[in-house]
Amino acid sequence: MKKILIIVIVLLVAILGFLSYEGIWATANIEKAEEGGYVMMGLEHRGAYYKIGDTMKKLQDEVKAAGIENPKFAGIYYDNPDEVVEDSLRSFAAVIISNTADSAKLMAMKNYKVVEVEKGNALICDMRTPDMISTIIAVYKAYPAFSEYFKSHPEEAKTIKYTYELYKEGSTRFVFQYQ
Repeated sequence: MKKILIIVIVLLVAILGFLSYEGIWATANIEKAEEGGYVMMGLEHRGAYYKIGDTMKKLQDEVKAAGIENPKFAGIYYDNPDEVVEDSLRSFAAVIISNTADSAKLMAMKNYKVVEVEKGNALICDMRTPDMISTIIAVYKAYPAFSEYFKSHPEEAKTIKYTYELYKEGSTRFVFQYQ
């Protein structure tokens, strides 16, 4: 009985340690900043936002095959999932164009769309996301934090122009850009 108790305690400590590393205790802080000024190229996705992963993977594979070094990826989310049925949600898996050489390589790819996100006022939330589990945890922390923020700042919620995520090495920036 004592061995089982020790094993259970060790497992619980290991699970808590793992979840701590993944960011389960992290706080999603909303800040105001200037964000944007991006030209993005990518693939449109229609359907549940959590299913954009396949489209993003296809984009990443094609960008890698095109020989683009150190690409920066993003996802734009056009619709409010509380107002639009899941099958009709529109999103965009994108790579940020950072130089003309990359632009030329991407232009050679078929079925790519260009989206420009002008610089402007934004609400941002930076979360540590070194892997997929921490990314999922970050999503479930960031978006509720934005919802709480908008409850006390409804004027900003009414002027949202873009909702997007910037994927960096080891972190994700969640952005609500407003007018």
